[in-house]
Amino acid sequence: MLGTVNTEPTPAVMAQRQVDSLHQLQLRMQYSNWLLGSHPQQREQERRRLKGESSLANRLNLAMVNSHPDEPAARRKEALATMERLLPETGLDEQAYLRTWLLLSRSRPQATGQEAEVARLRSQIRELEEKIAKLSAIDEQINSRKQGKG
Repeated sequence: MLGTVNTEPTPAVMAQRQVDSLHQLQLRMQYSNWLLGSHPQQREQERRRLKGESSLANRLNLAMVNSHPDEPAARRKEALATMERLLPETGLDEQAYLRTWLLLSRSRPQATGQEAEVARLRSQIRELEEKIAKLSAIDEQINSRKQGKG
């Protein structure tokens, strides 16, 4: 009779997995923070650096770069689909973080539409303020002429 093999991870192994997972999550968050503050030329340089790299981390990074809010809509859409496909290959903590990125990225077009509406209304307000200023100037001229005749 053969003995059974204990396949339960030891507490030390579990602790190391947790440390590794937290480290990966911290790196992903730092990368996201840098990415959101990046300029177009920085993203283009990063895109060139990541092209052809086959590791999961690099493919995810490239998808994140391409899903930046300032990137063209078609590129963002394709990048988000890529990220969605890669999710099962990541750990649970990273999946949770990337799902948040996906949700925020998908809510961005709605926010962009709202921002455009706010900008349109502000422009309309400026135009009306300019017209009011012109009408006030005309009104003052009329009043001064009336006072000059009176």
